[in-house]
Amino acid sequence: MLGLSPIYLSLAAAAMSSGFVYAGIKCSSYFSHWRWFEKISFFPGVLLIILGIWKLYSIGVIIMVLTIGLTGGIASGKSTVANMCKEMGIPVIDADIEARLAVEPSEPAYRKIVEAFGPGILLPNGELDRQALGALIFHDVAKRNLLNGIVHPEVRKRMAEKREAAEKSGAEVIILDIPLLFESKLTHLADRTLVVQVDWETQLSRLMARNSFSKEEAEARIRSQMPLSEKAALADAVIDNNKGIEETKRQLLEILARWRAEHVI
Repeated sequence: MLGLSPIYLSLAAAAMSSGFVYAGIKCSSYFSHWRWFEKISFFPGVLLIILGIWKLYSIGVIIMVLTIGLTGGIASGKSTVANMCKEMGIPVIDADIEARLAVEPSEPAYRKIVEAFGPGILLPNGELDRQALGALIFHDVAKRNLLNGIVHPEVRKRMAEKREAAEKSGAEVIILDIPLLFESKLTHLADRTLVVQVDWETQLSRLMARNSFSKEEAEARIRSQMPLSEKAALADAVIDNNKGIEETKRQLLEILARWRAEHVI
């Protein structure tokens, strides 16, 4: 036996597989010059191309990763679905978490936010007062856009880094948990989009119970977001989260199984 290391064997297999693909292309081209073989000239080439791609996939040179953009609305159950994915071992990259990390005092966005909004949005310990900042931008679209313009590029950068790390670790499915997936036009980051939806009454009652909001406060928060019905119309799939945890999980598993089956070479 030759004493070749695994890396050299992998490179050799990749080269051989690439050769199959190249040979397939040349084969189709060559046979196409034979008049009597013209109608079936593509079969030998296609066969070699498929063989080459299959070999590259089998040795890990080609990895098909399914990236799902998960979104919903406040109190719709998006976090519940994200946690189900985590329990299944699927990496979940949470835009809200990355947004919090992106504005820590050591981060570039922190300095830009203080310059834009002043020291009044800082706590005594120097950290951002998220409640004060939220109140400042809630009814002011210009200030909200200013803040988003500072934070969102940093969040996308952080999410891209974590996505790359998940891909390198061998993840077959990655969840991007992005509340403003459609509003921020970030659907290009995902192969499929999934919305978690509830009806208005359920969303309202859950939000009031969870956050101790009055009916008026809860309605204002919900109305400040893109309607769930509009998000559902834009999504590749929708989970109806009105019917309990078990039914929600059943829908999730069904969607994941279908998309995994579709997302192959």
